[in-house]
Amino acid sequence: MNKYILFVIILLSSSIHFQQTKVKVFKYQYDIIQLVNEQRAKGCKCGSKKFSPLPPIAWSAQLEEAAKIQANYMSKKDILTHQGEDGKDLKSRLSRVKYIWRAYSENIADGYESTQEVFEAWMASPGHCKNIMGDYKEMGVYKVNEFWVQDFGTPKI
Repeated sequence: MNKYILFVIILLSSSIHFQQTKVKVFKYQYDIIQLVNEQRAKGCKCGSKKFSPLPPIAWSAQLEEAAKIQANYMSKKDILTHQGEDGKDLKSRLSRVKYIWRAYSENIADGYESTQEVFEAWMASPGHCKNIMGDYKEMGVYKVNEFWVQDFGTPKI
């Protein structure tokens, strides 16, 4: 079975927004952005902070690439960390992939096999939940083995 899904977005009302009309993503990436956008559309409570419904978040190939760099590193070293191989943080990875940001954040996880499991774990954690419900315009996610990295950003315009 092909592990990629090729999307051609035709309907403007789609709950999943991609920057281009054709985007090649893994099924788990499609599932995660769908779960994120469904949650953002409903709103929720993250710890003691209530979030009203938000617009959908778009897919970013640059944020996916930044997430991929970190997921590969964490899997290779078998460590859960926001610190990258170069000893720097997400800001450094965003520069590396030439993502010019106004705001950014990152969720990481280890030990979850399915998108539903990792999404529920992130939503149960107030900090991770706040990132999902944050004022971000774009997202990318990447998984290597059971290491997950979800990067959020708002580009500087």
